[in-house]
Amino acid sequence: PDEPKAYATAKCDYTTWRIALSASFSYSLSYFWRYPIFILPESILTQRVLNIGGRDLDLQACFSIAFIVGFGIAKPFAAVVVSSQFFFGRRLLLLSLLL
Repeated sequence: PDEPKAYATAKCDYTTWRIALSASFSYSLSYFWRYPIFILPESILTQRVLNIGGRDLDLQACFSIAFIVGFGIAKPFAAVVVSSQFFFGRRLLLLSLLL
């Protein structure tokens, strides 16, 4: 009688590890995809792009603002999706697709 329970526990542990590793890997890759723009040459990053309220903004500041605003807009939508039954039922597939 304990054998099916042990199998289910082992399968659950395996799935949990796969999800944890794929989420961690995807998260770490997101840094490699988005931060190379901050290592552009200084001559490019210091170019003035626009003026807001009498203050000049260079390219690096505009990139930073774009990231902050983008993350701020995306978080509520991501929270709704990740906490949904649709995501929960397909979490391994969806997290694997992020890789």
